[in-house]
Amino acid sequence: MAIIQSNRPLLWLKLSFDGADASRQELDLYDVSVAMQGLHRTLAITTHAVLNGEIITQAPALKGASIRARPPTPGSWELVVAVLGLVGTGTAGVVGAAFALTTTGRDNPLGHVLFSAYHAVIKTTLGFDVDYEKPLLASYQEYKQKLRDAGLPDTAMPHVLRDAQIDSIAEKVEVAVLNVHRPIFETGTAERARLLAQVEGQQLLIGQELTAATAEYLQHTNRVDGIRVDDGVITSYNANTFKGRVYVPGKQRPIPFVIDEKARGSNEIAQVAASLQRFATDPKGPRVEVSFFGSELQSRSGRLKMYLIHEFLDLDDDGGEDEDDEETEYFDEDGDAFRGR
Repeated sequence: MAIIQSNRPLLWLKLSFDGADASRQELDLYDVSVAMQGLHRTLAITTHAVLNGEIITQAPALKGASIRARPPTPGSWELVVAVLGLVGTGTAGVVGAAFALTTTGRDNPLGHVLFSAYHAVIKTTLGFDVDYEKPLLASYQEYKQKLRDAGLPDTAMPHVLRDAQIDSIAEKVEVAVLNVHRPIFETGTAERARLLAQVEGQQLLIGQELTAATAEYLQHTNRVDGIRVDDGVITSYNANTFKGRVYVPGKQRPIPFVIDEKARGSNEIAQVAASLQRFATDPKGPRVEVSFFGSELQSRSGRLKMYLIHEFLDLDDDGGEDEDDEETEYFDEDGDAFRGR
């Protein structure tokens, strides 16, 4: 089947540098070339996952879309990028064809889907929390209805990425996101940068503003050993990678974790599974907590990046609580109360 390029981009993006030499529309040439390579890698891997439902490791393996650059625009140093859908390239081509048939004017629900995924990847890479599913759900359902109205199959739907997939992509593009910072931290020809998306007439910030502080977060990791957590709640877990997220009330957010090889026994994994199952079946009800010894991976400024779990503990040992202890009220990321022991 022939490959046809869609006339309308799935998504418009703009990488804008400002401050220092960038305010005079100048950047170090090598730095900006590395930054553009980083931008392409982050966008290609995310777009491929949305269109094909799989995570690639090499950006040139992108299928179903083409990423094109436009000339820098006046003002500060700005690069305009378009993600173009390709029609006729297998599953991703079906998605591209459906996009071409169901998208008119400013109405672009598939653009929202891609924006939401890319926003979640960049924000997660920079260490910030994001609820990926909430902004995505309305656009996804709207697009699904458009496909049904057009008589198109479910295979034309883009893929909704799970939290574990977002985390996996974020891990693979961490160096690429750092490379986008290069004009800021290497030669100082820029002081900050922003990734912006044009979605249905709105210009939306992707992730966070890129600064020396976000570059530092990516560049430096300090390990602090001897950490004990007694009130963790498992909110996600990947049995293949032994990675997940644990909500810790004192941190007020879910923290990524990875289980050390020596703590991957059946009893330990059973604790993780029990905590996750209770959270998944009744998110606002009583929680099954986990207790563990481990290490913290922190940025230079002390922001917690991840737990390395070395040993799971029994909450009934060493002063832990039992079934008759009073429940404590906690709050999740949205400020909603839940109860746990």
